[in-house]
Amino acid sequence: MNDSLPPPIPKPSESHYWIRGEDRDEYGPVTLKELKDWVAEDRAGNGTWVRKEVGDWSIWESYPELLELSSTEEFLQATFISRFIAFFIDYLLLTLAVSIAMIVVWGDFDIFQQPVTSFDEMLQRFQSPVYAELSIYMKLIMEGAHILYFGWFLGRPLQTLGKKIMGIRVVDAEGRALTRRRGWMRAVASVISLQFFWVGYWIAIFNPGLRSLHDWLVQTRVVKGLPPKEKEENETD
Repeated sequence: MNDSLPPPIPKPSESHYWIRGEDRDEYGPVTLKELKDWVAEDRAGNGTWVRKEVGDWSIWESYPELLELSSTEEFLQATFISRFIAFFIDYLLLTLAVSIAMIVVWGDFDIFQQPVTSFDEMLQRFQSPVYAELSIYMKLIMEGAHILYFGWFLGRPLQTLGKKIMGIRVVDAEGRALTRRRGWMRAVASVISLQFFWVGYWIAIFNPGLRSLHDWLVQTRVVKGLPPKEKEENETD
């Protein structure tokens, strides 16, 4: 019988990362511990492009282990539920305001003044060319109001009413307040997310950073906690 001990189980090799700096040069390989030091030195963090030994370049927030390194009390990721409730509050107010305006503007149209006596008559009214034309106008007005509402608050930068109630706000990839330009860009990009049954919003469920399509397009995040750091180049981004 062999009394010798079995060879020790080898430890799994530690993952190594490469990052792409602002000068577009690549730096690495570095370990997770070294990356933690780089985050503290402000050499890497949210918004940085990263790759592992095997794989393509990806944004920092797509790696859960890296996202944990860059999360602080000032930069905690907002939950999907809090974002959903905040958006529901904002859109409810927006829809109510636009609907009241439409009643005032369209109240004189004959199509709305004629009483409906049957379900078939109601269907015929909805299928009429006049109603179809008004529906297009209302969609365009809603999208315009959406841009004005969100662009005004995000471009100040301020919180929308829904986000203020839920204690969340929008920041850039580095956790700083949005510039006016980026705030309005995000508002415009969010209209793209509204198309095709709001698919641009729902994709937030399927990525670690909970970022919607418009967040990816303009490099923003929704966070909770303390106010973000002020952006030094407030008008230059």
